[in-house]
Amino acid sequence: MDRKSDNHTHILFDPLEQMIEGAAQRGIKSISITEHISQIKEIRGSVNFRSTHSSGRIFQNLDEYLQEFSSLQKYIDSKSSANVRKGLEVDYIPGYEKEISRFVNSYRWDIILRSVHELSDGSDVEAKFDPQSSSMRARRWTEYIGTEIALVKESEIRFDVLTHPIRMLVGTPVTEEELLELLQELAEACRTEKRAIELNGKDLTTHPRHVAVLAKACSQAGCSISFGSDAHHSNEIARGYERARELAESFNLNFIT
Repeated sequence: MDRKSDNHTHILFDPLEQMIEGAAQRGIKSISITEHISQIKEIRGSVNFRSTHSSGRIFQNLDEYLQEFSSLQKYIDSKSSANVRKGLEVDYIPGYEKEISRFVNSYRWDIILRSVHELSDGSDVEAKFDPQSSSMRARRWTEYIGTEIALVKESEIRFDVLTHPIRMLVGTPVTEEELLELLQELAEACRTEKRAIELNGKDLTTHPRHVAVLAKACSQAGCSISFGSDAHHSNEIARGYERARELAESFNLNFIT
C-alpha cells in the first residue's frame, strides 16, 4: 500500500472528532466514515432491516448525518492530518433496492461500501448456527456467497467496496478449502464489475487464515482489494492493517486507497 488508508469506520459509538483523532494517532492518511445506512431513521421507515445494532446513535435523516461533517469542517481543515471521506455502508436487502438506491443516490458520496447482513429467512449472517449436517452448512454458505454475487452484479447503486465478504464465519464454520472454492466466482464477479473486495480488520483479528484464503482468491481472479478496520470505536482504527499489508505484498494485490 502506498498510502495508509482505512476505508471502513463508524461513528455510532465514538463521535467523528474522536475517530479523526484516532486516525491521526495511528498514522492513517485517509479515513472513510461509512456509517450503516440502517442507523438512519429516515430510511428505516421504508426498508425492513432485520439485522441492526441494538445500541448506538440513530441519525434522524441524511441531513443530520451530513451535518456531522460540515460542523467539524474547520477542525478537519486546520487540525486533522488525515483526509476525511464521507461514505455509507449500505445493506443489500433484495426487494428494497429501488428504495435504498433513491436514498443513497440523493447525495454524491466519496465512498460507498455494500454488505450482506442477513439471509432470505431473515437470519443475521453472524448468528450462531449449529449445523446438523455438512449439507445444511454448505447450503447456508452457498446462499450467502450467492447473495453477494447478485449484489455485485445487480446493484442499482454505484459502489466501491464489497465489505466483510466472509463475515458468516462468526457463526457458521467452513473449511479453508471449501471457502476458496466458494470465493472464486465472487472474486471473478468483483473483477468484472470493477468492485474491490475488503480485507476487513475485524475478520483479520478473528479469522486470519480465512482472510488469507480470501486474499488468495482475489489474487487468482485479479480483483482489487480495500482495507477497512470496521472500527466502531477510535481504538479500533487500523486494526489488522499490518497483516493486510503483508497479504497484499505476498499475493501481489492492488489496494484501492
